[in-house]
Amino acid sequence: MNKFREALKEGEDGERMVAEWLMGRGWHVAPVYQYGEHSRAPALYSAAGSTTLPDLAAYRDGDALFVEVKRKTRWTRRPSTGERETGCNLRLWDHYRSIADKTGIAVWLVFVHDRGQPPLGVWTVNAASAEPRRWDGRHDRTGRRISPPLALFAESDLAFVAEALTLP
Repeated sequence: MNKFREALKEGEDGERMVAEWLMGRGWHVAPVYQYGEHSRAPALYSAAGSTTLPDLAAYRDGDALFVEVKRKTRWTRRPSTGERETGCNLRLWDHYRSIADKTGIAVWLVFVHDRGQPPLGVWTVNAASAEPRRWDGRHDRTGRRISPPLALFAESDLAFVAEALTLP
């Protein structure tokens, strides 16, 4: 299996875990992420252009929400404080904030740290109220790009949800 397919499978497993967790709490879940290797990610389209949608749409008792799942193996450390942080691609974070603004539907990011570096568990953050640290992806001393730009959230800004989620 090539690296792309391995990463895709890891992500899909995380999305399935979160979908099962939501359904176990009475939510109805529509997986938005299902698209082929050669097609584009699902998007919300308007006259102004397109915006990438989060992985899942969930509905319960007249409520709706979008959920973006990020499956992780390690935390990073915030340089200024040493606090643990986790995150996602900054461009996609901006898309998720935009989806919440355009639709009025809450967008939640779910970080599944289920293997690798502790602490392990599941944390969430609401896109409408979160203000991540925006990192340009450049090394502090050399200025060389070492990562795509990221939106990073301090562990203290996240809500802890569960010790672990497992696939049925």
